[in-house]
Amino acid sequence: MDDDFDGAEVIVGQEVKTTASATKDKKQQQPKKIEVMSKKEGKAAFEARIAAKKNQKQQPNGKKAPKKPEGKKDDKQAEKKDVKKDDEKVEKKDDKKDDEKDAKADTEANAKAAEEASKRKRKREADKARKRMKVDGGEEKKKESIPGKQPTTPKQKQKKQKEKRAPLQEDPVNENIAQMNPTLLSDYFGQQIRKFDKDLSSVELEERYIPARYIYDTEKLPKDRSLKGLPDFLKALYTETSQPKNMKTPGHPHTIVITGAAIRAVEFRRGLLQMIPDKQHSACTKLFSKHIKLQDALEQLGKYQSNYAIGTPKRIHDCMINDGPLKMDNLKWIIIDLSRLDAKGFNALEYPDILKDTVNILKEPKIREQFEKEHGAAKIVIY
Repeated sequence: MDDDFDGAEVIVGQEVKTTASATKDKKQQQPKKIEVMSKKEGKAAFEARIAAKKNQKQQPNGKKAPKKPEGKKDDKQAEKKDVKKDDEKVEKKDDKKDDEKDAKADTEANAKAAEEASKRKRKREADKARKRMKVDGGEEKKKESIPGKQPTTPKQKQKKQKEKRAPLQEDPVNENIAQMNPTLLSDYFGQQIRKFDKDLSSVELEERYIPARYIYDTEKLPKDRSLKGLPDFLKALYTETSQPKNMKTPGHPHTIVITGAAIRAVEFRRGLLQMIPDKQHSACTKLFSKHIKLQDALEQLGKYQSNYAIGTPKRIHDCMINDGPLKMDNLKWIIIDLSRLDAKGFNALEYPDILKDTVNILKEPKIREQFEKEHGAAKIVIY
C-alpha cells in the first residue's frame, strides 16, 4: 500500500506540473492585446479606461473594487465640518470672555492705582502744609497754605517775587544761530519747509517763503542766546531801533514770542519780566495750551492790555484767525526761539507740527501787511 500511495503522489505531482506548464504555454501563445485610442475618445478618457482595467486586474478573482457610496462620504465630511465650526465658535466665545475678564481686571487695577496715587499726593501736600505751619509758627499760617489763594500780606508778596526771580532753567543752546545772517536764515526756513512738505507746488512754496528782508540782522546784538542773556539782548534790540509803543487797547502786542513748548514759554516769560517794570508784568500774556484753556486766553486778550504775547505757535495762531482778539496793528517784533535745543538735540523748527504752525503765522495776510510797511515795518528776530 505504501508503494501505491507513493506512486499516486508522484503522478499527481506530475499532473499538476503538466497542467501548469500547459497554461503557461497557452499564455505565451496568446497575442497581447494592444489598446488603441479612437478618434472620438479623448486622451483623458483613454488614460482613465486603461487605469480602470489595470485596477480590475489587480483585484483578486477578477472582482472590481467596491466603490464607497459618495453620499455617505459627503455626509460624514459635512458632519465633521459642522463639529469643527461649533468648536471654533465655542473657543471664540471663551476667548472673548477671557479678554473681557482681563480688561475688567486691568481697569479695576488702574482705578485702584490711580486712587492710591491720589491718596499719596494728598498726604504729601498735607505733610508739606503741616511743616510750613510748624516753621512759620502755628495756626495763623494755615490759611496761607491753601493752594491757589492769592498773596495778601507783604511777606507773601515778597515770597512770590522771589519765586519769579528764581534761577532760570537753562537748556543747551546752538551758538551757530547767532552767527547766521538774514539770507542764511531765510534759506534755512526754506530747507525745513521743503523737507517736511515735499509735495508742495511752486505756488504753495512761494506763499510760505520768508524773504531775507523780513528778518532782522542781529550781528551787532549780544551773541549770548541763553535765557540769562535775554534781558540784555532785548534791551540792545530796543535801544538800537526804537522802544515800541504800548497800546492801552486790549489785545495789541508790539512783541510776539514764539517758543517750541509751554515750559520754554514760561521760562522765556520769566526772563522777559526781569527787563520790564513791575507795572507791565500783567501785560505779558501767556498763550499756550498747558493749564490755560483757549476760551480763557481769548477773554484775557479781549479785556486786558497786552504788550507782550508769549506762547506756542498753535495757540498764537488760534487767537489770530477768524477775527480773533489778538490784533497785529501794533506789531513790531516777532521773536522766534530757535537757539534752544531739547533733550534730543533738535530746535523748534525741526519738528513738523511746530514748523507748520509757525509758517501759518508768518504767512497770515495781517502779518504780511506789517512786514510790507514802508515805515516802521515789523521784523522777525531769531533768538
